[in-house]
Formats: sequence, structure tokens, C-alpha cells
Amino acid sequence: MEEYAATIRAPLRCNTEVHAVRDVGNGRFLDVETSRGTVRATNVVVATGSFHTPKIPQFSENLPPDIYQIHARDYRNPAQLPDGNVVVVGSGASGCQIAEELHRDNRKVFLAVGRFNRTPRRYRGRDFYWWFDKLGYWHTPLASMPADARSLRFVVTAVDGGHDVDPHQYAIDGIVLAGHLKSAERHKLTFHDDLDATLDAADAWYEKFRKQMDECAASIDPPLPKEPTAPDASIVRGVRGIVELDLREQNVRSVIWATGYALDFSWIKLSVFADNGDPKHERGVTQRAGLYFLGLRRTYSIGSALVAGAELDAAYIANHIAATRKPK
Repeated sequence: MEEYAATIRAPLRCNTEVHAVRDVGNGRFLDVETSRGTVRATNVVVATGSFHTPKIPQFSENLPPDIYQIHARDYRNPAQLPDGNVVVVGSGASGCQIAEELHRDNRKVFLAVGRFNRTPRRYRGRDFYWWFDKLGYWHTPLASMPADARSLRFVVTAVDGGHDVDPHQYAIDGIVLAGHLKSAERHKLTFHDDLDATLDAADAWYEKFRKQMDECAASIDPPLPKEPTAPDASIVRGVRGIVELDLREQNVRSVIWATGYALDFSWIKLSVFADNGDPKHERGVTQRAGLYFLGLRRTYSIGSALVAGAELDAAYIANHIAATRKPK
């Protein structure tokens, strides 16, 4: 970051919180109100990403006060939690990493698994991110991608140098799997009976992705090393996930909500939002001249919300600003 700042030689304002963005000058300027004063600008690029406010199901309020609840954003380590077993709701990267850590801490873990696309951390000597770039997933426009690839939910980890995230292996290791959480009422949790379908879909995607990688590898010179045969996970196939859980009976004392985030742009005092709070834009360009959004999910491609994947969106916005800049 220091090298980047030195390269662009921008007048950085570190340790500065933005409180509001307002329209001034009959639409000519935008005032950015910060903790260190107001900055008047012709163009403002909002690059705060897509992960603002924790999303927690409303039925979490039905759990009794003796159950400790925390969102993945605020989780740091097992010592935060009271003694006892744990339910982790959500199988994204955070949910899976937390479930693994708690399992290593000798907690009995119950993991509610949502839809995801199973991917290898490394394959034939190359990292997952290398493969996604090589196969065009990061930067291909969503409109040009197959329907099943437009809403990919891949899960990777860099813990211990990186390894595959596989719920099949979780079940073998002793983590108890369930489908989507359906409801909570006092000390009873109810889950949808959809775990098998979720795991089957994840496995189908994995096989499709593996074939794509193998086909690509065949065209690379020098050839990539062969991949060892993956271990058979069939011993857990066909095993239904639990559909009910009595927290008292299983000594569950904590529930961790790894249920994602919602956008919060309440500090932008401009009429550029849809009824659900999402910005209305075309590849980051809003109808309010001079206001742009960068880093939102699927702005242009599935890589739009990633630092490494937003480069094309950033270039598009920068070119738009340059093209509309008025000469002094």
C-alpha cells in the first residue's frame, strides 16, 4: 500500500472517516464531509466494497439469552466463546474457517451448509486464483457467461498455507452437517432437508471445473504436473443432514452467524438508490454525474468485488472521468 501511494502520488488523507456525501452547487459539485473537514469534489468514487453491515436472520431474536450469539465479523478466536459446543450458520469462507478452527479447539461443531461451488485450493501445481484468471472467470462479462457461472459462490482458505474446503471431509472429521437453517425457537433449531442436494450440486460443479482445468492444462507448454487422484468421499454421500437440533441436549452454548453482509450507503445523501438500497448504476456509473461505485458484487464480472478482480471496472470508471472532464 505504501508503494502504491508513492506511485500515484495522491494527497492521501489517512485515519479519516467519511460521514456524508451531499450535492452542492446545483449538481456541479459534491461535498464529502469527513472527520477532518469537508472536501469539495467534482467526482467521487465510492470504493467501500460490498461488505458493510452484518446480516443476521430475524429469528435469531427467538434464541434465549443463555445462548451466546456473534456474527463472523466480530469473531476472533475460540476463547471469545463460552465453554460448550457451537453452531455455525453459513458455509462461506468465514463460516468454514471458523468451523475448522473450533473443531481443532475440540468443540463439537454443527455447520449449516448453504449453496456453494466446491473448488480446489491448488490443482496441478497452480493456485485456484491462477486457474480462475487463466480460464477467464474473473474478467469475463457476466452477460457472456453460462447461467450456472454467473452466481458462483466459491470457498477458499489460506489457513496453514491453504487447503481444500470440503464439507465431505468435515463430516468424516466429525463436524455435524445440516442444510439451510429454517427457524429458531428457544433452544430448538430446525433445518431444511436440502444438504444432499447442496453437496451434489457442489460436487457437480467441482467435476465440471476440474475438466476445464485439465483441458486447459493440455494446451500449456511445458505441461503442468499431473494431479494425484482425489480421495473418495463416497462414505458420506447419501447421509442426510440433521433437520432438528436441541441446543440444551447437545450442550450448544454459542451460535455464530456467518450469514454475510448487507450494503449500507445511508451516508450518501443522494437519490441514486433502488428501493432495496442498492445503488442504481451502469458498470459503476450513476445517473448523478460525478458519482461512481467500485467494488460492488458482479458490477461487471464475478471478480468485481475483489481487489484483484476490479481492475477492469476501475479502468472503465477512470476513463469515464477522463472523458467527461471539462478543460480548465
